[in-house]
Amino acid sequence: MNAAANYAKANGLTTLEMTKAGQNLSKLTQGMPWERVGPMWQRFLRLKQKEQQDLFTYSKMQPQGYEK
Repeated sequence: MNAAANYAKANGLTTLEMTKAGQNLSKLTQGMPWERVGPMWQRFLRLKQKEQQDLFTYSKMQPQGYEK
């Protein structure tokens, strides 16, 4: 678990990667370049923010496992 996930868990929050949809998106896009994956995660973030108030987001870093 990364620092953002640890923080979210400790504070009763959820990261995108903790959701079932986030886990699926991560599996589907693993190894793809961030230029291609980034817009998918950004759209997913906007959709989740509308429906889930306890979503913790930290988007200054590129997710692990994605190539530049």
